[in-house]
Amino acid sequence: MERDPEKAQERVTELEERVREHPHDQSAREDLGWALTDLARALRDLGDREGAHARFLRARTVREELALETNSREARRDLAGSHTDFAWHIESLDRLGEAASEHRKALALLEGLYAEDANDTLTTRDLAATLRHLASNARDAERNAEAQDLYRRASACLERLMEATLETEDRIDLAYDLAWTKRREASLLEKLGRSAEAEARLREAVALLYGLLGEHPAHEDRVRWLGKLGDVLQCLGSLLEKADRFAEAEPVLGQAAGVLEMTLQDESEPRKFELGDLVDTLRSLELVLHNLGRGADARSMRQRAKVLEKRLRS
Repeated sequence: MERDPEKAQERVTELEERVREHPHDQSAREDLGWALTDLARALRDLGDREGAHARFLRARTVREELALETNSREARRDLAGSHTDFAWHIESLDRLGEAASEHRKALALLEGLYAEDANDTLTTRDLAATLRHLASNARDAERNAEAQDLYRRASACLERLMEATLETEDRIDLAYDLAWTKRREASLLEKLGRSAEAEARLREAVALLYGLLGEHPAHEDRVRWLGKLGDVLQCLGSLLEKADRFAEAEPVLGQAAGVLEMTLQDESEPRKFELGDLVDTLRSLELVLHNLGRGADARSMRQRAKVLEKRLRS
């Protein structure tokens, strides 16, 4: 992706001229769709919402024309991506109804691609991500049955492809996406008071993430996996603590704290989410240790949490 808006605009101008001269050049039109998307994202990141809006729309139009003319898998996948990009953009403008419509259009395209080839890893991951996002929207709107169905569909397509996939990097991506999907479904189930099911989903997510870390100890995404594992362990420990299962919660929360502290040792980027998770973990540990009659340890956790809270606010 070209993040410099000036260079991105130069690329768009170059490709628009090429398309004007050769209107049937499919490759140039595909490249134009990507160049417009890069420019839209660059403008969005700069805060130019109006400029981003126009380029996202233009990219979508280019890809709609290509998909209509060729009906190729690549053109339809690119068009689904444009619907998703535009949906995220207009969600940021609080135009939630329009955004949901764009997500549904992406979903329809991706479901068609998946029906044609359920072994396409990119399509499956995009489909699961779209289902997951629609599930979150349904949950926020209190359409809980719909949300759970969407989460289950996302998990099902990821699990099916994981069983059929031998290529290492594809399995890694699928396993991570599946862990995240189960984590999100667990949040919904806990909200609905279905704690046993929520616990099961969280334990499944933990197993997937520990599996990735154990099988690929030197992978470039190891820190990202640790951060997600810390988040899931914190949620699991908190669930056990709320159920007064203090003896079970303590080791889980201890693992969460250790994993999150390891993540925070990597300073290559800001880690506010992981720092917030660590504060929540220590607060839960404080309650657990207090209820286990270990007052000194509980006070130690409280002090550590206070120090980290100051860091989080800075």
